[in-house]
Amino acid sequence: MEKEKFYQKTWFVILMLIVFAPLGIFLMWKYKTWGKAAKIIVTVIFCFVFIGQARGYAGGNKEAPTTDTKTVAANAPVSSAAQAVTSQATASKEETKQADNKANIEDAKKVDTQMWDAILSAEQSYQQMIDAVNKGSQGEADDLTVYDTCKDTKSTLSSLQLSFPSTGSDEGSDYQMACLTYIANANIIADDIIKYMDKSEMKYLSDAKDYIGRMDASTLDIISKRMTFLQSAGLTDEEIKAIVSPESK
Repeated sequence: MEKEKFYQKTWFVILMLIVFAPLGIFLMWKYKTWGKAAKIIVTVIFCFVFIGQARGYAGGNKEAPTTDTKTVAANAPVSSAAQAVTSQATASKEETKQADNKANIEDAKKVDTQMWDAILSAEQSYQQMIDAVNKGSQGEADDLTVYDTCKDTKSTLSSLQLSFPSTGSDEGSDYQMACLTYIANANIIADDIIKYMDKSEMKYLSDAKDYIGRMDASTLDIISKRMTFLQSAGLTDEEIKAIVSPESK
């Protein structure tokens, strides 16, 4: 048995999670055999920690504001009537901004629900296929059952690819692309298994194994892109936790 490298050891993975979360998360998903739920929880926690640290660093590097003639002029005394008009206009703009932000947040929640539900359906269908293949390899399921399960999975995944809504932002597009990549990879796996059973050519089985090895990284990418999308839509950390936590338990 090949000796475990230092970066595969648990102590090093935990150290990296604390020191540099992105690397620690990658090593955890790549090399550790912890349960999937545990990995997701650890990923969510350390993503929030890393984002908080990044925000703190960015905040500490802001330059002090400078004063110029325009600022001085803006602070010059004005009449009471002008002040009232300015205050009213400012309040109106703020109300409009708050209303727009609230609408954006609600739209983002709806988009997220649609995409996340699609991914959960895709994962369930994919897992059913993998279970059928494993049972087939152990003699617990016949070839026809495995074959039909793979075809059903392809059909389900193909329909899910058409169910994604328009996102309206770069972060939303990235989130959508991560979801579609997961579904596309699962579809390729199903197709390769079917071709292998039809033609008995090892290249299809090898290709399927290669894509199966990519699924964990694809899942992690979806989680990362989802959090970025929700954050860009204006949701607070607490609001994001409330949305993500139910799936993390």
